[in-house]
Amino acid sequence: MVTVQQYREAVRANRRWDYCILAAIIYMFAAMVVEGVLLGSVGSTWTQECGQWVVRHDLSPAEFGFITVAACLPVGLVVAAPTIMLLRLGDRRKRRDRRLVCPHCNAFLNTLTMLTGNCCRCGGQALDISTPKAGAADSTHSGTRRLPLAKYRALNSAYFRWALLGAVILLPCFAIAVYCLLTAVENPLVRLVGNVGFGTVAFAMCILALCLGVWVGSVADRRFRRTWHLDCPHCGKSLAHASGIVIATRRCHHCGRRALSVDAAPIARAGLAAG
Repeated sequence: MVTVQQYREAVRANRRWDYCILAAIIYMFAAMVVEGVLLGSVGSTWTQECGQWVVRHDLSPAEFGFITVAACLPVGLVVAAPTIMLLRLGDRRKRRDRRLVCPHCNAFLNTLTMLTGNCCRCGGQALDISTPKAGAADSTHSGTRRLPLAKYRALNSAYFRWALLGAVILLPCFAIAVYCLLTAVENPLVRLVGNVGFGTVAFAMCILALCLGVWVGSVADRRFRRTWHLDCPHCGKSLAHASGIVIATRRCHHCGRRALSVDAAPIARAGLAAG
């Protein structure tokens, strides 16, 4: 049976395929923005010509709806087909490594499986979590300074509040900046390179803006975690998790080692008060 250490090695070895999801998101965002910009630049003329063509041919509502769907279908395929291909590529590549999937139901394993040893879909044992190496690792780092549970709960809640606020502020700001920049350079670029060239430039600008936003967000995230000591004392990765799995297990959801210390007195007092 696969051990926790082997599973972590497989996750690190196949991490590059997780970027397929990021690439799919970037492509969808950029394609929709470019289509909106092109529709705004040539949409009025195209709409008038289509309306005149419909009036000349006296189309029924059913025929008009069918033509509209047939015209919009290629646009949807341009957005959806590469996205689906990227997601399927990452999924198929990762499934080739049998250390990442359940031996019983072939489902992908996750952090909860690494902590409990059981598959989240079928409930069967998928990982061996009782290896001596894991116990030795915990005993080796027994002297490591751990974050108190009560302090972690407060910091974790504050971290997600600030992360949500940052996302609400950053995303509209980047979208407005890209829109204003494209609007400012639209006419000169259309005269210089035409509509197709302008669409290509807009696509590249959207990708660069999204990458810049991701980089700014990641830098701010690292600064917050380092300032608030929300990094695992063993592997150095983030302890922040919205599901409460770190609070329930007191372990890092990346390496599986104990990362939180528990003060038994407050818990005992809380239990007596509840009773």
